Amino acid sequence: MDKTLNYWNTLDNVTTSEFEDSKTLKAIIFIMIQEHVNSIPNDQELGKTIRKIINNFNKENNGL
Repeated sequence: MDKTLNYWNTLDNVTTSEFEDSKTLKAIIFIMIQEHVNSIPNDQELGKTIRKIINNFNKENNGL
């Protein structure tokens, strides 16, 4: 099956609400990361914090 066609079929199965919820969550995570970048000068601590945010998001949302 053509990958493009498969992509559109998958999108048809996702409701607009689910899509918007996923976009909103990802935008919030991006804002959280930006705030941490401004407040954590140590790259290792920053990486640890970002990893925790991403892992929590994936665990709670099954990778949306």
